Amino acid sequence: MTILEDLTALVNEENTSFYDLLVYREGKIYGFLEYGVGGGGGARPTFNGDIEAYTAALAEAQENEMNRSISRYLYSYDINSGQLELIQEITNGYRWFQSLIDVNGVLYANCSSGGTDQAGAIFSYNLADNSFSVVYDYTDANNPWQWAGNMLHANGSLFGVMPYSDLNTNGYLYEYNLAQAEFTVLHEVASPNEGTYPCALEINEDIIYVISSENSDGQGGIVWSYNLTNETTEVLASLDVNIHGSYTYQNPIVFDDMLYFQTSDDGVHGVGAILAMDLDDNNLSVILNYGPEYGGMDYSMGVNLIALDFCEIDNYEVTLSSGVLTAHPSGASFEWVNCNDTQTILANTQNFTPTETGEYQVYVSNGDCSFESECIPVTVSGANLNSEEQTSFSMHPNPAKEQVTISGLESTNTITVIDLMGRIVESLVATDTSIKINTSRYASGVYHIEVRGLTGISSQKLIVQ
Repeated sequence: MTILEDLTALVNEENTSFYDLLVYREGKIYGFLEYGVGGGGGARPTFNGDIEAYTAALAEAQENEMNRSISRYLYSYDINSGQLELIQEITNGYRWFQSLIDVNGVLYANCSSGGTDQAGAIFSYNLADNSFSVVYDYTDANNPWQWAGNMLHANGSLFGVMPYSDLNTNGYLYEYNLAQAEFTVLHEVASPNEGTYPCALEINEDIIYVISSENSDGQGGIVWSYNLTNETTEVLASLDVNIHGSYTYQNPIVFDDMLYFQTSDDGVHGVGAILAMDLDDNNLSVILNYGPEYGGMDYSMGVNLIALDFCEIDNYEVTLSSGVLTAHPSGASFEWVNCNDTQTILANTQNFTPTETGEYQVYVSNGDCSFESECIPVTVSGANLNSEEQTSFSMHPNPAKEQVTISGLESTNTITVIDLMGRIVESLVATDTSIKINTSRYASGVYHIEVRGLTGISSQKLIVQ
C-alpha cells in the first residue's frame, strides 16, 4: 500500500494509529502513522553489567520487533484537498518516532529501535527528490532502544536529548553536525537537579530549553537550559505534579517569548495540561487543563504542539487581466503603489487599473495578517506608441475649478476621469473635437484624464482646486 485512498476503512480495518508529530510545509502536514496487529515485540532486556549478554538480548528483542505485523509510514496530508498519502515506508524495526522537523525541505526524524546497532537512528526524507536515508545510527553507548528524545535544528546542526540508556541512566544532550557528520555529547544530565528522563527541547537564540519528565522523586519534572555560547546549564522551573502534571515527551515550542509544552498524567484533573513558561521570569502557568470539560482526555505521552501561521494559508494572489490588477482575498484592506514611489498610495480598492506603464505592488491587510506583493510589470495600451500613433489631446485650464475643456478629440473618443484611488469618477464619449467637463462637483485633488481612441490611449494629470 502506497496511497491511503480510504482513511476511514484503514482506521477501521487495519487498526491505524497516528503519531503526534507534525511538520507543516507549503500547504501539507507531514507525520507518521502505523497500522496492523501488534504482539510479539517483547520487553526491553535489562542490563546487568554483562555487555555481551545484553547485546544478544537486544538483538533477540529487535528481531521480535521486526517480525510484528506492523506497517509504519511517513505520510503527507494536503490541508486543501484533504488527501492523505503514504510517501515512505519505515522499515528495519524503527519505531517510537519522537521528532519530525523540516530543514529547508528535508524532513529529519529521530526514533528508537532498529538500525545497525538496534539502538534507533536519525533519518531523513528529502521532499525534493523523495529520497530516504539514515543519517546516524545510535550505538550501545547512547542506546535509546526503547525511548528516543526530541530533536531540533539550529546553526547547521541537529540537537537532541536522550532520556536514558542502560549505560547512561541520566540521559544527555547531544549535537549532530550535518556538514561534518559528527555526533557529540554536549551535556550529561546531572540528577537530581536537572531531573531524569530529558525528553523535550526547544531553542531560542543560543539557549536550548530542556524539559525532564521527572524530578528526583519520580514526579513532576524540571525545566532547565543549556547555553551554547558558554556551555553552561541553569535550572529554570520545577513542575508540581499536582498542578502541572508530568511526563513531557513531545516537542515544545517557543512563541511570542513564551515556552509552551504539554504534560500528561496527574495535574488538577489527573490528565495533564498545556503549560506556558514566561522566558523573562521563568514563571509557569497552566493555560489549558484537560479536565472534565474536555472529556477528561488522558494521553499517556502528551501531544506535539505546533504553531501555524494561518496568514501563510490565506490566498494573497495578485492577478493581471486586461490591464486591471486584482488582489485577493476579498474583504481585506488594500494599498496600491508604484514600485518607484512606494510612499504615494494610488488606490485603496481591490481592483486597480494603472494609467501609466510601470511596475506596481499592493500591500494587503486582513485582520492580523499582512502581505506585500512583488512588483508586477504593467504595460498600459498605447503607452509604448510613438507620439504620432498616440491619441493626443490638450486640456485647459489646469488647475481647474469650475470646469475643464478637453480639446484635440475625435468623434467616438472615450474620456475617462480616474481619481488617485483608481476609481472611475466619470466617463464620457466625445461628439465633437472638444468637450467640457464640470469639475465643480469633484473633490479637490489630482485626477487622471484618460482618452481612448482607435490609435491608442493618452493620459494626463488634472489638478482640481
